[in-house]
Amino acid sequence: MKQIRFAMVADLLFYSACAFFLSLGILRFYRVPLPLSLLCAVLIALAAGGFVFLLLYRSRRKRYLNKKERESREALLLHLALEKPDNVLRQLLAAYLADKKEARLREDALLVDGVQTVPLFTMEPVGADEIVLLLRKFGKEPFTVLCNALTPEAEKLLASFGV
Repeated sequence: MKQIRFAMVADLLFYSACAFFLSLGILRFYRVPLPLSLLCAVLIALAAGGFVFLLLYRSRRKRYLNKKERESREALLLHLALEKPDNVLRQLLAAYLADKKEARLREDALLVDGVQTVPLFTMEPVGADEIVLLLRKFGKEPFTVLCNALTPEAEKLLASFGV
């Protein structure tokens, strides 16, 4: 059974109601008879609701994972957190090469399409301390961090350095 998200239903009702009242007001301003105005306003509200539904459903479907996908993701992240760093690098290298990206090993990182990629899979979110070490190591050279999650401080730090 599909889960109905309250936020999406509330958005649909809000935009439909706005379209209804706006179109009803405009139609009545131009002295269209009331029954015809109501009918047109309902049709416009339904069309607006359908349009908003299509926009929201497409964007939210991309953003949210279903239960099976979430469980698979969590299992993979747990595996990567428990695996030895050398094995993680080799597995990521194989995945990038299978995806037809230009990738190669470089010390404790990967060079993917000319950008350093550092895997930091841990059980807890990666903190600002680990990010500071990476910033010192790579300097102004651009790099990508692969991890389970970041702390808010680490996100702010990475954003301030444009990583």
